[in-house]
Amino acid sequence: MVGKHRCQEIVERLSAGDMESLRDSAFAAGDESCREAIPALTELLRSEHLGVQEAAELALKKLGGSRTIHFLTPLLRSESPPVRNVAVDILRDISDQDLDSIVDLLFDDDTDVRIFAADILGHAGSIMVVSPLCNSLLKDTDPNVRYQAAVSLGQLAYHEASSCLKKALDDEEWVQFAVIEALKKIRDESSLVALTSTLGQKSELVDSMIIEALGETGSFKAVPLLLNKLDQADVPLRNKIIQALVGILGERTQSLLTKLSRETFFEYLLTALEDEDPDIQDAAVQGLEYFGGQSASRKILGFACHLDEEIEPDRLSGAIGALQRIGFNEALEEAVRSEDETLAARAIAVLTKLDSLEARRLLMEIFWAMDRDAQRQISQALRFRSGPEARDFFQRILEDHSDGTVIKSALLFLGKGLKDVSADRSVLQFLWHRFPDVREAALEACIFLGTDPIIEQLRSMTRSTKTEERLYGFYGLGQMPGIERTDVLRQGLYDEEAEVRRAALEALAASCDDDPSIISEISDFLGDESRDVRLAVVSSLAQLPAGQAVPLLEPALEDEDDWVRIRALEGLVRLGYEGSLPMIAKLLESENTLLQIKAIEALSSIGGEDAFQMLLSLLDVEDAEVRAAAENALFKIR
Repeated sequence: MVGKHRCQEIVERLSAGDMESLRDSAFAAGDESCREAIPALTELLRSEHLGVQEAAELALKKLGGSRTIHFLTPLLRSESPPVRNVAVDILRDISDQDLDSIVDLLFDDDTDVRIFAADILGHAGSIMVVSPLCNSLLKDTDPNVRYQAAVSLGQLAYHEASSCLKKALDDEEWVQFAVIEALKKIRDESSLVALTSTLGQKSELVDSMIIEALGETGSFKAVPLLLNKLDQADVPLRNKIIQALVGILGERTQSLLTKLSRETFFEYLLTALEDEDPDIQDAAVQGLEYFGGQSASRKILGFACHLDEEIEPDRLSGAIGALQRIGFNEALEEAVRSEDETLAARAIAVLTKLDSLEARRLLMEIFWAMDRDAQRQISQALRFRSGPEARDFFQRILEDHSDGTVIKSALLFLGKGLKDVSADRSVLQFLWHRFPDVREAALEACIFLGTDPIIEQLRSMTRSTKTEERLYGFYGLGQMPGIERTDVLRQGLYDEEAEVRRAALEALAASCDDDPSIISEISDFLGDESRDVRLAVVSSLAQLPAGQAVPLLEPALEDEDDWVRIRALEGLVRLGYEGSLPMIAKLLESENTLLQIKAIEALSSIGGEDAFQMLLSLLDVEDAEVRAAAENALFKIR
């Protein structure tokens, strides 16, 4: 406890002074447990200065106790809403320290005070307040007080409140809403019984809320109670019950019902799918998915046709997903052959997601009758899901189709997917297709096939007068392991086009097997006129063992291009080389902030006393970004 003299000093400061002084004194009263300051702090809650009010509020919460509650309760009658609200907020925190004083307010003549008291007791966390709150719920003359009492009983969630809450279900509708929410939060058996026994006796809105509450509890105890009400309810109420049951039972919806109940429940699901409420519709889709079969698929397909892909993409995706999980059946086949374009499109969306031989065969069968967009969708799906059964289908596409997207799927399936070497000559012809992306797909397919005709063609392309053909030739040969191509790739190093030189260089570096003569030849291109070629050299050299790479990479730290220097620096750091500190020090003097920061990062990775001292010298530079990077690097080393 603080000394009397110190506490008196705080109290005196709380009665006069500027706002900053009042705020500091209020904090001090709380921190130093000065209970004599409670009256003055309570008065400060009336201050229009938010900082002062906040400090007084925090101090009173710290001090707490009956004395604080005694001084705060009169503020509940204040004409100022902010003052009332802050008093309520504090009392919520400390009400358990003097419950009797708050309970007494439930009998106050002022309706608003009784509402505040009921609210505050809902935060007390004590079973001792259940009885007085129940008394207010059942006997108070004002419905707003009864409403708040129900809300607070729900917040407390003690099962001892179930009995009085059940009785309050006979109150007016406004109060019933709060009672239903409270019973839902308590979730014991008596609460569930209280809710279900009230179904059909109140308004449609109340019935709807009860069913939603039962569904949200997720309790299996509610299932038999809901099932008993199912056949007695009218269609709108029955649909809500269906929604609740599907939510509770989940995948066990069908298995937990008797055969007779399953048949009836299925019919009810079909009806619920036609409800106007989207949530009920979605629950019906989910329930039908659990039942499965053609009838369920047919109904969900019809429902999916009414969903706009632009407006309700998530709901449409949910319906398609349900059909996918049901699996292939005749309903999908009927739909995909339908003259209704929307229905067929929905069926295709499902079929392309199925890992089913029947689905793939059906898609291949209908493919040629579909429009371009559907053909693209089908070919893309079949490319990833098909096996040898689709070889002839994709071969025919290469022969007869003209759409680039569809052709790409065929090329990648036959080359990358199936690795059908018999398709090599068919694939080769697309290296000269009019669309660049088709040419690239053909090259990728050729690389995976790697047959002698393809290798020979790629060798020939390295001698072409066309830049792209030479580029494809060198790149393709570079990606094929197990073939002799060193001499050809070396020729590409001296091509007139930088992009060709780069492709040949990267391919040669990847296949050199640390051959010193090839490494030496590659390093000569650190002086190439093209920055992209020099970057490729640096990246290639950085993959070598440190003993070979470091002497070759160090000169790149003095390249005229900052990005070449950065990549060389990163390579040296990755190799763990510490001998480059003097050259890194030069990079710290660069006018390029990014280069400086990269050099700082390199120093932090290398570490050691020298690097530490170099970083210390950067703490006084003007550039805040560089200073921050240096501080972080020093912290990392330390």
